[in-house]
Amino acid sequence: MDVSGYALHNAWQDCAEFSLLYAIASARGSLGQLRGHSPERLRLWSWALEQVNSPLHPNPKPPVAEAARVAEAAKVAEVARLEALATEASRLAAEAARLEVLAAEATRLATEAARLEALAAGAARLEALAAEATRLATEAARLEALATEAGRRAQEAATPTAQGAAEQPGPRSRARAPPRKAGLALAVLALALIVALIVALIAGRSTPTPS
Repeated sequence: MDVSGYALHNAWQDCAEFSLLYAIASARGSLGQLRGHSPERLRLWSWALEQVNSPLHPNPKPPVAEAARVAEAAKVAEVARLEALATEASRLAAEAARLEVLAAEATRLATEAARLEALAAGAARLEALAAEATRLATEAARLEALATEAGRRAQEAATPTAQGAAEQPGPRSRARAPPRKAGLALAVLALALIVALIVALIAGRSTPTPS
C-alpha cells in the first residue's frame, strides 16, 4: 500500500514514512487496523524490527557441564592466586624479620663503635700522660746525673784531710744531700714505667679482634 505522496519518491522515503505510520499505530494500539491494510508489509516490518533489536549473532548458552567446568577452573585459578599471595606474604615477612635482625646488629655495632671510640680517647689521653711521664723521667734522669756530678765535685772539694773533715762536718752533710734528689728521680721514673704499663694493657684490651 502507498503510505504518502512523499513516500513515492524512493524506497528510503517509503521506509521512513511507514516507520512513522507504524510508530503512531503502535502508540495508539491500532496495529490490527494497520495489519488489515497491509498484512505482508507489517509482517516484514515486524521481522525487521526483531532483527534490529536482537543480537545478530547471539552466543548460545553454554551447557550445564561446561558452565560447571568453567566455574571450577575459575575457582582453581583463584585458589592458586591466593596461594601465590600467601607465599609472597610469607617471603616478605621473612625478609622483614631479616632486616629487623640486621637493624639490631647495626645498632649493636654502633654502640660497640662508640664504646671503642671512648676507649681510644682514654688510651690517647693515657698515652699523652705516658709521654709526659717519660719526659719527666728523662728530665729526672738528667737532674739525677747533674746531682751525681755535683755530689762528686762537692765530695772532691770537701775531702782535704782527715782532720779537716773532722773539723768541718758541714760540707760532708751537704755532700750527702744529693742522694735525696736521686731517690726522687728514681720514684718519678718508676711512676712513668707504671703509667706506660697501664697504657699498654688498656691498648691491648681496646684493640678489636677481627671477625
